[in-house]
Amino acid sequence: MPFITNRQVRAEERFPGVKVKVYVSKESGAQGTQMGEVSMNPGSQIPLHTHNVEEAIILLEGTLETVVGREKKVIKGGTTLLAPAGVPHSLANKGDKSARFVNAFPSVSVTRTLVSS
Repeated sequence: MPFITNRQVRAEERFPGVKVKVYVSKESGAQGTQMGEVSMNPGSQIPLHTHNVEEAIILLEGTLETVVGREKKVIKGGTTLLAPAGVPHSLANKGDKSARFVNAFPSVSVTRTLVSS
């Protein structure tokens, strides 16, 4: 399936205030890529976690407090970050506006493991 109508993809709430739409996946016919869009309401967060593969994130709008490994940084729309495989990372929207980003993984078999802080 080479064309996906994004507005027809249903959002899933993964964490309170965090909605994910997965556009490209094994279910859509991909064999080696997963890609989606994440929206985060003010006050929401994606807790510290790791993946079995690297994750690339392009922040389209908003501001997020991020942690990747030992590095903490506030990023704004127009910033890209890369979380290597196995490296703990988290994102928090502590602002008063929604944040939205696109994420991509080089695999259709992505796992997420929460890390206790």
